[in-house]
Order: sequence, then C-alpha cells, then structure tokens
Amino acid sequence: MAQSRNDRFENTLQTYKKDFIFQYTKLAKISDCDNHKSLSTGLIQWASELQSSLPVEKDVKTYFDNIIDVYLQWINSDSQTALATLETLLAKANYSNKKYTKSKKVFFRARISESLLSKEELYHIPFNKRYLIGNQRYSVSGQPCLYFGLSIPDVISELRGGYDDYQKYNFSGFMLKEGFDLKLLDFTNNFPELFSIVDDVASAGGSIQFNETGLSPNQAECIENFYLMILINCCSFARRLRSEGQVFAEEYVIPQIITQFAYKKHFDGIAFNSTRIDDLKVYSKNSFFQSEYKLNLVLFTKYSDGSVYDDNLMRKFMISEPKKADYFECITEEDLSELTKEIIAINNVKNVFSSLRDLSEYTGLGAKTDFNKVYLKTDHGEVRYFEHELGKFHLFLLYCFLLDIRNRIA
Repeated sequence: MAQSRNDRFENTLQTYKKDFIFQYTKLAKISDCDNHKSLSTGLIQWASELQSSLPVEKDVKTYFDNIIDVYLQWINSDSQTALATLETLLAKANYSNKKYTKSKKVFFRARISESLLSKEELYHIPFNKRYLIGNQRYSVSGQPCLYFGLSIPDVISELRGGYDDYQKYNFSGFMLKEGFDLKLLDFTNNFPELFSIVDDVASAGGSIQFNETGLSPNQAECIENFYLMILINCCSFARRLRSEGQVFAEEYVIPQIITQFAYKKHFDGIAFNSTRIDDLKVYSKNSFFQSEYKLNLVLFTKYSDGSVYDDNLMRKFMISEPKKADYFECITEEDLSELTKEIIAINNVKNVFSSLRDLSEYTGLGAKTDFNKVYLKTDHGEVRYFEHELGKFHLFLLYCFLLDIRNRIA
C-alpha cells in the first residue's frame, strides 16, 4: 500500500513509517485479544512481557529516519556516509550475531533450456560474461553472484516464471560439502518465529523466562530482531513494474548497500526471503509464520584471472546433474526417509562422512521447514505442496541427490 501511494521510494519509506507507527501505537494487550485466547498461558505471559519491553515510539521513528537517511545519502553520491549510517542500524540489531546457520540443506538453481544443461551451466554467470548481469536485489550490475532457493516455487518465482512452466527449466541441487561452512548474514526476519520457539517449550510443559539472558529467545534478542525486522521490511518492497528491464531499481538500493557492507565484513553471502513468491498461490498454514519455503541464499564470488568461475566457491558444493521435469519418477517422503536410513547405515560401516546422521536436515524434511504445511492454490482448490507437481518434482530432485550420495559411498 505504501508503495502504490507514492512515485518516489523515499516517500514510500516515509509512508510505510507512518503506517507502521500508527499500527504500532494502537497495539492492544495480547491478553485482551480474542484471537490469541487459544494460545498457551506461558506464551501469552512471555508475549506480554515482550510487548511491554518493545522500543518506545520515538526510538522506532528514529530508526526509520536513519533507514531513509541511508537511501538519501546513497542516491546523493555519499556512499561512505551511507555505509556508516547502515552500520549503526545493523549494530542496533547486533548483526555480528545474525548469522544464518542452516546452510547445510539441498538448495536449488535453475535455468531455462529446451535441452539438458551441464553442471557448469548452472554455475554463476562467468566472469567473462559479466555484461549479462543486471540489477538484482542483493547484487549489482556486472558482479556475479550465486543465488539459491530452498523450494521449487521459490526458484521459479525468482526467475520471473510461472508455476505451470516448470518443465521449461533445468534444475540442479547444491549441498555444502562435508568440512565446509558459510558465514551468511541472516536477513530472513526471525522475529515471528521467536513465538514458535516459546510456544513449543510451553506446550511441552516448560517455560522460557523473558529476562533470562542465558536462554533464547530473551529480551535483548527480541529487541534486536524487532529492529532487524523493520530494516528487512524496508528491503523487501517489490520492484515496480515500470523499472523491470531497466538498469536501476530504487527498491534495490538499500539491499545492495547491505551487500557491500556484508562483503566488507567478510560474510560469504546473505540469507533472505523471496519477495516474488505469489502469496495467494503458495502459502503456509503454520500457526506461526514459517517462511523457509521462501528462503534464498546469495553467495558472493571472488574474481579469478585464471578461471571464468570462482572455482574455490564451486568446490565447496556437491552439485547434482541437471534434471528436467518432462518426465520424472514419483517419489514419496517415505522413499526419501528409507534412502536416508540406507545411507546412514552404509556410512556407519564405512565412516565416509562424520555427520550424515543429520541428513534429514539436508533434505529439509526433518527440520522445521514446514513443507508439510505449505499449500498451492490451483483451479481445483488448494493442494498440499508434496501432492502438487512442483512438490513431487522437489522430492524427485532430493531423491536423485541422495541416490548420488549413496552410490558414492557404497
């Protein structure tokens, strides 16, 4: 709404700030809200303490104003001041502790092609073809980056495709190899998920004291995530249609400054949620907003004069052979589970990998990715993700990936 009422992004931010502050100051007590009466007593108590500890209106306004300052400083060619202002914003959110720690999953990349592509053709755009690289949210023109998505709808959405056109694409899976790690700035907005953690503990009969610094989530962590949520929201405005295909997108200015900051602070990349998934067609039914089906990673590349690719980066990943969905075998979640057990049994004897006991984390089926609560809207009603063709293809790609692992260690 803020975007549709303004023709300049700085005015969009001002309008969003006013709308946010208006709703923020009108928040009723959680204990008085009929919609939350079904929540556990422990969660209501924790949330009430959180609500009473949130920043005062004046501090929230100042944070918004500083975000707007970053944008204005940058478009007025004062990049150094913009970066310095951004660092103060990120420091308030304790950015050094905002590291994404779930990168050991199978992520996907895709490219349109009528024929099967090679693995190399699913790499980042080569250094000698950087003229093909346009403006993207967390990367700038001419600088190759490696983008991943955790679900098939996510990848297709980021490529501006339609969900019915998935057969046009070549998909490859990418999984971080044993012994490698990535330092990623977490820009996925974990604030709503803090409630899920507390609810799980309360439902199990336990409790988390809001002011207990040794437990997570605690007061300091919640306030940090609150501020980070505001910054992430300001980075998540959809690109206007009028700028599609153009060389500049004002909505990408602040995210691209964050990219430069992250690179400067020696992060390997950024984890963020897609703004392109159609929420009317793909959505989660989890009681608390879980968004990993929207998860994207953008990894920075380092230039090499001896190769057209960042070979050191690409060597960190196991990469599956590209697959198309013209025809694929129907795989069930039970098939994946059985194959995972088989791999673990083989590895217990041969000890090739040290952490295959966490293989369900790689597939995303054993962790709280909540794919089981993701649905797609079709002409015939809503369909559970893994019962839809996109989800079935997702399972097939995961199965092929794990099958390759099994064959390597058998």
